[in-house]
Amino acid sequence: MTNKYTPGQIESALNVEVCGEPMRNVMCELLATLFKEAEGFSGKRPLGMSDWLTDFGPAVAVLEPSIGEYILDDGNDPTSAYFEVNDWKLFDETIEEILRYVFKTE
Repeated sequence: MTNKYTPGQIESALNVEVCGEPMRNVMCELLATLFKEAEGFSGKRPLGMSDWLTDFGPAVAVLEPSIGEYILDDGNDPTSAYFEVNDWKLFDETIEEILRYVFKTE
């Protein structure tokens, strides 16, 4: 796999807040939970909510701004904004490269 992003770019994405913590910490918690819960692991609600995957959208958008956009759920109230991923293929490819960087694999 060819690296599309520099280490500095990936580090920037890993420091973006996801679910109240840096993306790096949340990914670590997901992996730890997977091993701890094994067959009982809930891929639908590993962070306590079913739409958890889209919480990674803003962090991935640091590397690929075209993957999605913020949507205002309640008129013009910015506190109602959520991130909607429009390109799941690119999202998945970018997450894979981030994970390979974190674990230093090719």
